[in-house]
Parts: sequence; C-alpha cells; structure tokens
Amino acid sequence: MRALPARRLDQTAGEPGEAQRAPEPPLNAVLALQRSAGNAAVAVLARDFLDVFATPGSDTPSGRRALVPTLGPAETAAAWLQLRDGSGLDLPGGSFLIDAAERATLLPLLEARKESFFTDFAKARRPLYEAMVSAAVVSQRHAAITALAAFDAPRLPDLIRMRDAMRGRWLVDDLAARDAVLAAVQLQAATDAQGELETDWKTVRERVTKAASMPVESEWCGMFSGDHLIKASLDEDLRHGFLSTYSLEDFFTYRYDQFPERVRKWIWDDDGWQELRVHHNARGALRRWLPRSEMSAGGALDIRPGDVVLIDPDRKGAADHIVMAASYDPATNTLVTIGGNDSGFVLMGPKDKEPGADPKLDTAEAATGLELKPGGGGRVAVGVHQVTPDGKKPAIVYGVGRPSLVDLEERTYAFKPLDKPPPPPKHAK
Repeated sequence: MRALPARRLDQTAGEPGEAQRAPEPPLNAVLALQRSAGNAAVAVLARDFLDVFATPGSDTPSGRRALVPTLGPAETAAAWLQLRDGSGLDLPGGSFLIDAAERATLLPLLEARKESFFTDFAKARRPLYEAMVSAAVVSQRHAAITALAAFDAPRLPDLIRMRDAMRGRWLVDDLAARDAVLAAVQLQAATDAQGELETDWKTVRERVTKAASMPVESEWCGMFSGDHLIKASLDEDLRHGFLSTYSLEDFFTYRYDQFPERVRKWIWDDDGWQELRVHHNARGALRRWLPRSEMSAGGALDIRPGDVVLIDPDRKGAADHIVMAASYDPATNTLVTIGGNDSGFVLMGPKDKEPGADPKLDTAEAATGLELKPGGGGRVAVGVHQVTPDGKKPAIVYGVGRPSLVDLEERTYAFKPLDKPPPPPKHAK
C-alpha cells in the first residue's frame, strides 16, 4: 500500500517565502515513527488513515475494507468463507481476485464481523436467559421464557441464514455463542410444541406419524418431539432416533449397535467418514445426556426448554415415554413438559367446567399461561414431574438429552457397516 504523499507531510502555511508552520502533533508522531520504524510502518498508518475516509465499495482495497462493516449477516458469512478457502471474493459490486497482501488484511476483518453477529446475539440474550433461570416463581419463569422467545424470534433466522451461507455449517468459534444458538433453536422447538395445545391432536398425530413413515396408530410421543426439533433446525436424517425411548437414549449416548438404522454411526465430513462422537468432540459439540442418577439431588440442574426428556411413569427402571422440557424450577425440583400422546393437562374449552384443586394443574397453568384441565389421554398435553426420588421410588424423570449443534446442520449419515467406514457417498464421487 502506498504512503501518504510527501506534500501532505510538509505543507507550507502560505505564499512562497513565508515561514513554514510546524507540523501538527499527529504528523510529528508519523515523522518520528518513520525515523524509528521506517516507511513500512508509515504505509500501514497511511492505509488506516485512508480507510477512515474511504467510501465503502468493491473496486479498491480501501473501499473493500470500508465495505465490511456494512455487509449483512449472510453476506459476511459467505464472503468470509470464500476468502478463507481461496482468493476470489463475491461482493455486492461484483467478483474480485484478492491478492495475498490484501487477503491477509481483509480476512481478519471479515472473520471478526462474522463472529460479532453470534457473540452480540449471545451477549444480548444472556440477561434474559439468566432471568429465566433465576425466576423465583413459576409465573415469573413463564414471563421470562416468553421474553426470551420474543428476543430470539427476529434474530434466529439471520443466524440460520449465516449457517447456510457457510455451506450449512455452524462455523462459530465462540463457545458461548454456539451454545446460545443451540438454546435458541431448542426454545423455538419447545414454544412451537406448546402451540400445538390449540391444534386438534388427531391432526398433529397424523402429521408426525406420516413424517416418520409410521402407522397412525403408533406410539407417537417421540415423533412429536423429534418433529418440532426438525422444524426448528434438526437434520431430517436424525428423525428415526426419536422413534423409541431405547433408540433415543442410544442417540444421546452414542451407542450404535442396538438400533443402527435409527442411531447413525458415521458422518461425512467432506474428506471422509468419521465416527459421529469423534466428529462432535472435534467440533466441541458433544450431545449431552443427564441420567436419573445425576438428577437425584435436584437443585440447579442444567435443564432448559427444548431438552428431550425420557419418562418412566411406572418407575420400574426403564423409560417408556418421550416429551420435551418446557421449564424447570430448581427451587421445587419440578420439570414441566410438553408432549404428544401424553396423559397430562390439556387446553380448557369454552364449555368445560372449572376443574377441582390440583397443585400440579396450578403449576402447569402458571408455566404455560394457559387455562388447562386434566385428561390428556393420548393427546398433546402438559406434564408436571419431579426430578427427585419419591421415598424409595426412583424419580419419574429417567433422563434428559440435548442435541449437538452439529445435529442442526444438513449432513450425510450412514449406519453400516459398523466395524469400518462405508464407501464414499455418491455426491463425494
């Protein structure tokens, strides 16, 4: 990059012959730097100085640098990935070949702006999330969850478009930002699932069983939870892991041998197949499984809306129902859930009689902000469960699972053979 013209550094104050003015302090600093560090340092300062006054545009290096702060989320993500992987760059003003020197300057600017969309989202979301966690009563928690969902709703689509612009990958360095994205997707799934309380349950059952290619008379609780995560962003290929409590526990714990067609072992990562847990671990995005034994003390457990919950209604040591977490109260160790094919509380109709006193019903209503009644009987319903043991009986909540952020990417999976990676997929050839 060229330095500032010399005439700008020793400009005279008037007509020839008049005494020259001393340079202003900033120019003195430039001259001192030139003596001590040489012309290269002055060139850098000159570049930065020009950038301040550069008009954003695509035709010059300084214009491209000035253009970066004006790029939208998806534009930024696409430009960063292009320049990261090569020297070509598509900008609003056209396509450009970027030389090595400019690339070394421009790429960090694009990466910092890309990250800022995610970190700014996480930072602004954090106080709302903490308000939800720290709410003292159920109704306050419901209000906090509603505020959090309202915050996420207009912002999450832009972040998903950024993922799509990055070839369908969540290429986010900041760990807190990545978790905030996952939490927002989960909350969207839980909020949409709760909205199904106002939909005819038979219509919901038909939709989710059809999507899973299962008979309509099937036990459809897992299909309901999986369907709402898929609508929010979960990869469609992972749907079949939600078909039973057994396969779902294997899904969250990376066990592949019992239900290989439902719990896929291999994921394609452009250069080859990787075992799924290895890939998730390398990405810093492992699935999470919280078993009953780790919940037995209750208190401040990491359970949030959109986590997948396995229920053991008979408390015999094996789960046989799947729901989704709606809210958790650490003070009372109470987990409120929303689920399909559920026997919990359903929406009150205009002709329904007011139900009798029921502490669980009161909790369900406060947690949802809705007027409810008992009598789910296989419908979409709200459940209220304790995560702590009841005397000698184990807790009704068998375990809580959380997907990986990588599960929210469109990927290619395979399940056989189990003992070695399969041949490359057709698209890789």
